[in-house]
Amino acid sequence: MVFCDEKIEKTAFTEYYVELFKRLFELQPETFFTTDMGTKIKLSKNEEKSVLRRPVPISDTYFVEASYSAKDLFDRIKHALTIFDLEDELLIKYAK
Repeated sequence: MVFCDEKIEKTAFTEYYVELFKRLFELQPETFFTTDMGTKIKLSKNEEKSVLRRPVPISDTYFVEASYSAKDLFDRIKHALTIFDLEDELLIKYAK
């Protein structure tokens, strides 16, 4: 995956998902609260299993749900890139 001209090497699609949201949160955290983005990815300060099935941190304080199908992860990534106006900044190359 290449995001904003930086190559990111991960082994699982969920890891790319988490890394992308970490970077977006660092870039512009207020967007997660002023749009539907936070709700869409289940942004939470609470990492308890009763709130999120598979919580993963995107900052020191916030967690997101990572228990989605590959299609759902991809849909959330596309939605976020549209909100952040970064649709052209992500390149994903699938292995054969």
